[in-house]
Amino acid sequence: MRERTVSDEEVDNNGQASHFKRKVQIYDYPADKTDEALTRFKTLFQNSYQNKSLGNAHNGRSTVDGMSCDCEENWDTVSGINNACGEYSECINRLTSIECMSGTCSCGDDCQNQRFQKRQYAPIAVFETERKGYGVRAQDDIKQDAFIYEYLGEVIDESTFRKRKENYDNQGLEHFYFMMLQKGEFIDATAKGGLGRFCNHSCRPNAYVDKWEVGNKLRMGIFAKRDIYKGEEICFDYNVDRYGANPQKCYCGEDNCIGFLGGRTQTDSANILPVPIAEALGSTNAQEQQWVRSMKEQSKSIKASDYSSINEDYVNSLEMRPIADKDEASKVTSALLKTQDYIILRKLIERVSLTKDSEVLKEIVRLRGYQCVANILTMIVLDQEQQQVDVESFTLSILDMLESWPNSSRNRISSSQIESVLESVKTKLKKIQPIGKKIDSLLDSWSKLEISYKIPKSQSVGGASNDIDTSHAESSTFQLRDEQKENNVTSKISPFRIVDNMLLPEQWRWAIDESTGASYYYNKSQNITQWDLPPGCELLKIEVSEKNRHEKKPPIDKSRLELKERQRQQEYERVKKEREREKLRLQKEQEQEEQRRTETLKKIIANAEAKQQLLSKRLADGETEGKKRHKKSKKPTREQEWNKLFATVVPNMIKKHESQIGRDNLKHCAKDIVHQLSSKEIKKDTSKKPPKELSSEKKAKVKAFVGPYMEKYLDKWKAKHERK
Repeated sequence: MRERTVSDEEVDNNGQASHFKRKVQIYDYPADKTDEALTRFKTLFQNSYQNKSLGNAHNGRSTVDGMSCDCEENWDTVSGINNACGEYSECINRLTSIECMSGTCSCGDDCQNQRFQKRQYAPIAVFETERKGYGVRAQDDIKQDAFIYEYLGEVIDESTFRKRKENYDNQGLEHFYFMMLQKGEFIDATAKGGLGRFCNHSCRPNAYVDKWEVGNKLRMGIFAKRDIYKGEEICFDYNVDRYGANPQKCYCGEDNCIGFLGGRTQTDSANILPVPIAEALGSTNAQEQQWVRSMKEQSKSIKASDYSSINEDYVNSLEMRPIADKDEASKVTSALLKTQDYIILRKLIERVSLTKDSEVLKEIVRLRGYQCVANILTMIVLDQEQQQVDVESFTLSILDMLESWPNSSRNRISSSQIESVLESVKTKLKKIQPIGKKIDSLLDSWSKLEISYKIPKSQSVGGASNDIDTSHAESSTFQLRDEQKENNVTSKISPFRIVDNMLLPEQWRWAIDESTGASYYYNKSQNITQWDLPPGCELLKIEVSEKNRHEKKPPIDKSRLELKERQRQQEYERVKKEREREKLRLQKEQEQEEQRRTETLKKIIANAEAKQQLLSKRLADGETEGKKRHKKSKKPTREQEWNKLFATVVPNMIKKHESQIGRDNLKHCAKDIVHQLSSKEIKKDTSKKPPKELSSEKKAKVKAFVGPYMEKYLDKWKAKHERK
């Protein structure tokens, strides 16, 4: 083990970051214990769910656009990799913690935003720590914000979580592996999970946990909080991300160590909020620690809910600041999309409302701001999933916020279906007139906006290339206006009325469907959209002038087109083969795993059968020996004879105490008294045979022994029950 100096940062109350150097431990030498650690639990490659209703994003509500991004394919013909939606892209999915799904996004298949689906984990290994059991270390350098590993396990509901937590505590389990997925749902990695379960706690962590939406499910990932060096242990803060029954001593060794982990007391906790929520609220470590000190000075205890990672008192104390830039905007919209906590939502809405920077507000709209609001209104107002909510005030604050958002078209509004949600809110809250008026005003202003259609470059009459938004189609004219006039084509005809030398009827236009690349036709005045040519199209007659008739047209480079098509086909075949190879590899791995399990099961069954046979043999041998011993020892022993004699009188002497101590205790006392009396007689004379019955003198002696014995027993019995 050695030390290495790393760069870290702290953020003050004003959000200003200060950088400093500090030393961290590098674990080069401890042996790799990954294989050994894998035997301690059942490995999962994806979460298992207690029932299908758990783990659903947006509480199972479908989203209008399927959360597809608007990036374009970016294939590297040399490496065969689709670089779309990469680390430095402006992908709206990646910026809001949503993974792209092949076949649903315009970015194409196998983009760079599928890390959970492809299990693109960082290189890590399990090793044995000095005082914390197993730990996880980096096998190579890991960049800040890189995806390290998914936190896998069984997704269970709250009632099951409560039972398991109590059971694990009763079993004396030293380590706990619960993590909240969303309200009322938890991931339990105790018996089933992945290597992420071995990441230890630190009061100054180098990793954090973030929630991502993958398909229709929510999943938890561990990400690098800063640059992590090879050999460095990977840790995150349990006090805001994981759940245990009782506090445990902390061995992280950091200078700000609070001394414990687990439990829910946060009096000296290094962090009050999960990292993504804190960043969205603009909360800093300095603010958290200042609030903690203030609470301690007032002798107030600080506790979070047993089943929430949010400290409501601290959140309510925060003073919101406007969103500063696009980076902060992505963190806020990501939190708005995923959080279900009313306290957090109210604060985030307040922060967006304070923001006046038009560029930041445009970014919020681009990052599905309307979708966020539609989800929130559905959850809080329509479904009423939150208790103790001031619905009127909350709804008005959202409507005021929406009025300030810049809009150049209806695209984002329409795709989010927020208009229908607002209509439902208006109906539900019809008694509150200010809300109805604001909704009517918003819907009226939105109705005046036009839907814009993005048209890829396509050949028009005269070879003109157009990349024009159809919202401006009425005022658009051909770029080659002089040539059109010369060819007797009126310059007033919109290029979006002309397709394949056909002139569309008045009010009809064409556009390109981005998902299929096919042309479609629409009439805005009649609100009609269709794939087929509308009736009434006319063949466009172009009278070419003598000058243009003799001009040589540039030849079409067919060889270049053919080459491009061949390259596209080759790329398609390559990707197809790569997928087939990956499928075969996974299938082979599954078969090997199944074979290994089968062999292990056979060994277990064989061992069990062998043990059963040995046990049966021993039982059979023991039964034979027992019969032999029984034949030899039919005659009762001297002790048994004395026991039998004293048993005729002792029970009657103590029967009066049965109502006080109970029948079972009475039988125990009688048996003990008889045994003690018999032992005394045998000590006097081992050869003396008991009489057939006790004499009056002997009975008196027995009674004299029984009296003090029962007095002592009753004193102990009373003392024991008084303590209870």
